[in-house]
Amino acid sequence: MTRNGQRLLMVIDDDPAQRRLISVIAARRSWRTIFADDVDSALETLATPEGLALDAILLDHRFPDTETELAGLIAALRRNRPALPLLMLTADGSVAQAVAAMRAGASDFLVKPLVPERLLSALDAAAGAGDTGELRPLAEKRSMPLAFDEV
Repeated sequence: MTRNGQRLLMVIDDDPAQRRLISVIAARRSWRTIFADDVDSALETLATPEGLALDAILLDHRFPDTETELAGLIAALRRNRPALPLLMLTADGSVAQAVAAMRAGASDFLVKPLVPERLLSALDAAAGAGDTGELRPLAEKRSMPLAFDEV
């Protein structure tokens, strides 16, 4: 939701330096940033008026200890805001971790050290995703069942 030309990003990360860096980079494209130190405060924020106005979430992958916890965390965020773009940030850029995050429901996957242009590109895509629905699965775009010859 754009307000006065600004979009709203919630960063879930316990590292103040990383949060500041993300905020400064995002501000280049008129994103306003709010922060959550942990998952519980992030879920609480989603229920507030500010949380309802969010345009995207950037989540540090360090919070969940296992892939099962990651899937549960993303599912909890998705229950509150199913269409909200969720960007994962991690220091481990392995393909397996990227695939696990995307399967869990992440919209994009970013690797530390954070490259400003990559973050801005991901935020631009997130901002456009809500407008065009391009990142939504085909099943969500189609309102009627497919006929056999359409499959």
